[in-house]
Amino acid sequence: MIAAAKQYEPMAFLAQIRQQQGGYVASGEQRIVEQIASKQIFSSPVINILIYEVLIDLNNPTITQRLTDTVANRWAQDGVKTPEDALASIRKFKAERAKPKVGRAEIIRKISRKLCQTGRKNDYQPTTKKPLTQSDKEQFNAQLNKLKKLRNGGD
Repeated sequence: MIAAAKQYEPMAFLAQIRQQQGGYVASGEQRIVEQIASKQIFSSPVINILIYEVLIDLNNPTITQRLTDTVANRWAQDGVKTPEDALASIRKFKAERAKPKVGRAEIIRKISRKLCQTGRKNDYQPTTKKPLTQSDKEQFNAQLNKLKKLRNGGD
């Protein structure tokens, strides 16, 4: 992989991949690759590894600006300078993604277990509803009638 990345310029490398896939280099892909190269952050072999990562490893049908920028920024932050550095960054990223993430439900379960272990008791008692008195019912009906009059255009 590294030998092939060092052998070609980025556009030739992209064209070679497209030829093997039976496709063609889209104008947007050409522009994206040229923009990455013009920033002079990465060498041609590193850009070739980037192309390979986006198209082959990540299984994308085309190179997109958003994904390319995401990977390129991650590599810049990781200090990628050589194709070997790029491959190390890819391995590191895949290892991080493979780690199980703690989801919201798991966090809630841990908190509730901790609360139960500390001896807290659930002291919630639902309030009981008491029936309305006759005067409460009359007051409610009067207010309801007033609202009905207002809705119908009365005072």
